[in-house]
Amino acid sequence: MCECARCREVFTTLGAFDRHQETRYGGRPAVICHDPAERGLVCNRAGRWHFPATDRSRERLAKMRALQAGG
Repeated sequence: MCECARCREVFTTLGAFDRHQETRYGGRPAVICHDPAERGLVCNRAGRWHFPATDRSRERLAKMRALQAGG
């Protein structure tokens, strides 16, 4: 998990965290936080932002769960 020190939003991955922030080296302010929803992220029940699931990620998760269940 990644928590943004600037806006206090919590993200499930570093990639999702990076998606919401813009860094302007030498600019003021140097870091700009964008609304995660406007950047294509979705919020889960725990209040953490993440990328939306795709068919490929759902398939991969189903395979992992089947392996853990012994199938």
